[in-house]
Amino acid sequence: MTELLRSWLLGITCAAVILALANGIMPEGGVKKMARLTGGLILMLAILKPVLTLKTGSLPEYFQNYQETMQEYELELEEGNSILLADIIEEKTEAYILKKADELGVACEVRVRTETGEDGIPYPYRAEIDGDWNEALSESIEQELNIPASRQTWSGKKDG
Repeated sequence: MTELLRSWLLGITCAAVILALANGIMPEGGVKKMARLTGGLILMLAILKPVLTLKTGSLPEYFQNYQETMQEYELELEEGNSILLADIIEEKTEAYILKKADELGVACEVRVRTETGEDGIPYPYRAEIDGDWNEALSESIEQELNIPASRQTWSGKKDG
């Protein structure tokens, strides 16, 4: 497609340069006027060449292919955006839990996993905590992040 556009623009440019040179060397009078008219028609043909060479059936086919390609790109973009959004939500949620753990004096490492809701937006679904279980942190995760204790995995021992 870009090669076609490039050759079309090159054809227009060459025609315009040749016509400008011819116009510059022509003597004034009727010959110059006739040359300008002819040159204008040649330049118009160079501009309209892609339209004149189109097959009548190829234009709808081209637009159909273009539309299908754009739909494929749109789907790929949506999938990529969804993955990026899930990664961001996981990172922000992990940082939030680590901050809350630090406030409570709990030493741990955190991994959060997301799931995509019916609306297509990912949300924090599961928390994996490498550290001893802490009731206050577990309740905070459940209340503030809506990750119930059943979806919290603790690698350490339970308190008391």
